Amino acid sequence: METDDILVGVCMTSESYSCNDGRSDTMLGFTVINPFTTTLAYLRCQMIQQLEALPTDYKFLTCRGWPVSVNQETALFVSQVIDKDAIVKIITDFNKPRVGICTDDGYSIGFVFIRHACSVSKLRNEILSQIEVSNPSLQDSNFIFLDRNLWPVGRDQERFLTVLDILNGVVVQVRIITDASAESDDTLIISDVTESTSPPAAKKFKRSSPVYGHSSVSPLKMVTFKENNVGKDGMSTPKSAQIAKQMLISYVRQEAAHHALALKTALEKLGFSVYLDVHEITCGADWQDSLNYAVSNCEVFVPLVTPRYGETQWTNREVKLADVLGKLIVPVSFLSKWPPPCLAIQFATTQYVRWKTRDEIRQAVERGDGDKASDIKYWESSYIERVAKAIGDYCKSEFKKLKFYGATKGLSRKVSMLKSYAASLPESANDLAAITQDREGKPLVVVSLHPDQKDYAFKIRILLEADGHEVWCSTDMFDANTTLKYRLDALPRSASDDYSGPSLSGLSQSSNEDTTESSQRSMFQEKADEAGVVVFVLSKSFAESQTCQQQVFYCEHRKRVVPLKYEDFAMPGWMSMLIGTSTFEDFRRDGYAESLRARVKKALDPKLRDSYDDELKETKINVHINCIKRSLPKDGNFVYISGGTKFFWDKSEAICKAIGKSLAEDDCNVLVTGGFYGVGETVARSFLERRISLGKEENVWHILPTKDDQDRRLQGRQNENRTFQTIPFGQTLFSGESVRQRESVVARVFDICILVEGGPGAAHEAEEFAWNDHTVIPIKCTGGAAGGKFNVPSKIFEVPSGVKIEDWQLLGNQGVSPAEIGEAAARVVNQIQNCPAKRMLNCNPESRMLKSRMTIIPPQPPSPTFSKAKKRVFNE
Repeated sequence: METDDILVGVCMTSESYSCNDGRSDTMLGFTVINPFTTTLAYLRCQMIQQLEALPTDYKFLTCRGWPVSVNQETALFVSQVIDKDAIVKIITDFNKPRVGICTDDGYSIGFVFIRHACSVSKLRNEILSQIEVSNPSLQDSNFIFLDRNLWPVGRDQERFLTVLDILNGVVVQVRIITDASAESDDTLIISDVTESTSPPAAKKFKRSSPVYGHSSVSPLKMVTFKENNVGKDGMSTPKSAQIAKQMLISYVRQEAAHHALALKTALEKLGFSVYLDVHEITCGADWQDSLNYAVSNCEVFVPLVTPRYGETQWTNREVKLADVLGKLIVPVSFLSKWPPPCLAIQFATTQYVRWKTRDEIRQAVERGDGDKASDIKYWESSYIERVAKAIGDYCKSEFKKLKFYGATKGLSRKVSMLKSYAASLPESANDLAAITQDREGKPLVVVSLHPDQKDYAFKIRILLEADGHEVWCSTDMFDANTTLKYRLDALPRSASDDYSGPSLSGLSQSSNEDTTESSQRSMFQEKADEAGVVVFVLSKSFAESQTCQQQVFYCEHRKRVVPLKYEDFAMPGWMSMLIGTSTFEDFRRDGYAESLRARVKKALDPKLRDSYDDELKETKINVHINCIKRSLPKDGNFVYISGGTKFFWDKSEAICKAIGKSLAEDDCNVLVTGGFYGVGETVARSFLERRISLGKEENVWHILPTKDDQDRRLQGRQNENRTFQTIPFGQTLFSGESVRQRESVVARVFDICILVEGGPGAAHEAEEFAWNDHTVIPIKCTGGAAGGKFNVPSKIFEVPSGVKIEDWQLLGNQGVSPAEIGEAAARVVNQIQNCPAKRMLNCNPESRMLKSRMTIIPPQPPSPTFSKAKKRVFNE
C-alpha cells in the first residue's frame, strides 16, 4: 500500500441524503485508494472489483448531496466528494426519477417513477396506476395537487404544469379532500405546511449569495402551540421526527450567549420548541446550511438585540433572511434607544419586548442594585420568565388571528416582496413566490447617495433613464411632498392598535422616534424591495452618514449591488466588508458611464447577469479556512497576534515579549501570527523561548498568503516575485491569495486576537474579527490601532463577557510595567476561554475546531508542490 493510500468507505444512501440524518444509509464496504490522485471513474472500476453488494446502476454524490454525472467522473477526484469520515456516498440510478407523494398533514402515500418534464395530469395517472393497488382509498377524485407555494392546482391546470413545477425537492404534496371537521380550539395553527417523511434532496435556494445559497428545502413542519405539549419535567416534548422548531433565538455570542440559553429554557417550560445553534448543530455539520434551514423553517424569529446585534456577520445575515421570508419577528431589546442603528430600516416599526422595563430598572436601583440594574450582562431569572411569557402570549395571539382569517393566507406579517429580478434571493422558494414576478412597468433602479449630492442624483437619473429604466434616488425622500405621502403609513403602531388577547406585558413600540425619519426609512425599504438593482454612490460624506450606513446594511445580501466610487476617501471597514473592494465603478474614470450602464443592465437581466461571483469568492475563502483547520492541532486555545511591523512606543517591544512569555505558561495556548516582522514575530519568539525552557510543546504557527501584489519586503519575508518565504521558527502555513484575504481567513478561524500598536492593516484585521463575532484584546497603552486610531471599531474596547474589569484596565495603563501588562493579557485570554459563552461552544469536545460559523467543504486535491514537511505549505 502506498504511503498516501487510505481506507475509503462506500455508503449507499437515498434521496433523503440532503438532510444528513443518516437513517437510510447502508455501508457496502471499503476500498484502498489515494483520494487526491484517484478519479471517480477509476474508483468505480475499483468498487466493481472489490465490493460484492454493489447496485448495477448508481451515481456518486458530493458531500452536499449533489449527483455526479458519468461525464463528470473523469474530471473529479475522490477528495472532492469524500466526507470528513472518509466515506463516499452513492445513490441508485433508476431509469426514471423517483418522486415521493405525501399529504399536506405529513402522511407518506408512496412514490412513483416519472420524468420531471411530464405533465401533472400524467403524474396523476401514474399515481393511480402505481400506488392505488397498495392504497385502495386513493381515488381519482379525492385528492388535489399543491404547488411549491402550497397553492391548490385545479384539474384544468394540471395539463399546463409539469412535475418540476410542483416538485419540492423529491416530494410532491397532495391534499386529500374530505369532510373532516376543523382543528380543535386547543391547537393554534402556525403553518399548514408539513414535513415529508422523506426529506427531499434538492436545495431550497439557488446559490447567488453566500448567505442564502445552502438551505435544504423540505416542506415546513406543521408546528402547533399546544398547551398540553409539556412533559412532566416542564420541558416541551416535540415528536422525534420534528426537525423544524417553532422559535429560533438569534444572538451575538460575545454579548448574549448565556442569555440565549436561559431564554430557551424559559420558553421550553412554556411548551415551545426552540432552536439554539450550539445545541442543534452537531460536530462536522455545515453551520451555514443548518442556520439557513433553521431560519427558513421556524415560525417565530427572536433576536436578542444587544449593542452589537446586526454588526456581526451572522446576526446581520440571519435577521435579513427572517425579514425577507416574512417570519414573525419578536425582538428582545437590550438597548436604551430603539431601533438599533444598523437595522433601523428593518426594525423602525417593529414591536419588541424590553429585557427589563423602566419600572423594573428603577425598582432595582431603589433596592440598592443600581450597578447591575442596567448592565446587560446581568439578566435575572424573574425578568427572563416575564419576557418569555410576553413572547409566548403575543405569538399565540398572532396565530389565533391567523387561524381566524385562514391559515392558507400565510403569516399575518407583511412579507417583503422583492420584484424586478431579485438579485440575492432564490428564484423558487416556498415562502417567496412573489419574488419571481416581474415588476409592473419598467425595471426599477434605486440609487443610494448622500442627501447633499442632489445634483449628481439628477445626472445619474438621466443616464439610467435613457436605457428605459425607472430610477428612484434616495435624495427623493427629502422632498417634503413625497415624505408626507408616506408619513401616516410609517407612523409607529401602538401595541394595542391591532391586538386583542393576552396582556402584552413588557411588549413595547418605538413611540418617541421622529416621524419624518421613520417615514423615510419606510419609503426606502419599499423602494429597495421593489428594485432589481441598487447603485451606491460612495463618498466621504456617504461613509460618515448613519442613514447611508443603514441603507447599505438593509440592501446587502438582498439585492444586486453596483458600487460607484465618487471620490477618493478612506473606506471604513464595515463598508468594505458589506460591499467589497474589487468591483467598483469609478466616477472619475473615462468611459465610466458606459461601464455603469452595462453593469446595471447585466444585473437586471437574469440571462446576462453572473450570479456566481459572490459564491466563488466565498468558496475560495472557505478552501483556505479548511486547509488551516486540517493542519492546526485539534485541541488548544488559539490566540492570534496582530499589530504593527515596527515599534513606535518605547515599551511596546518589551510588552510583546512579556505577553509571549505569559501566554507560554498555559499548556493549552497555541500562538498564531501573520508571519510579519514587529509585533507578531516578537511575541512568537518570546513564546517559543519560554516553551523551550519549560520543555513544553512549541505550538507556534505563522499564516502567510501565498503572495501579494504589493511590495511588502519591509513588512515580512517576501521574495522579488511577491511570494512569501517560510518563517525560520515555528511552523508556517500559506493561505490566501493576498494579505487582505489572509486577514479575512484568520478572522473567521480564530476566536481571540491580541492587538498591539498597528496601522490601517491591523485596524482592518481587528474589524474583521469583530465582524465575525470574535474577541479582540487591544493593548491600548501601546497606541496606534490598539489605542483607537485608524477607524478601528470602538466595540473592541468594551470589556468582554467574563473578564475582570481590573485586568482589562491594566491593558491601557502606561504607568505599569511590561511584565504586569503581559500577565494581565494572559489572564484576560484565560477568562475569555472560560466564560459562559465559551463553555457553551465547548460543550461538545469534538467541536473545538468547529466553533466559528463557517461552511465546511470537501478537501481539495493538493497542488503538485504539496509538501509533508514540518513547515507545511498550502498553495490553493
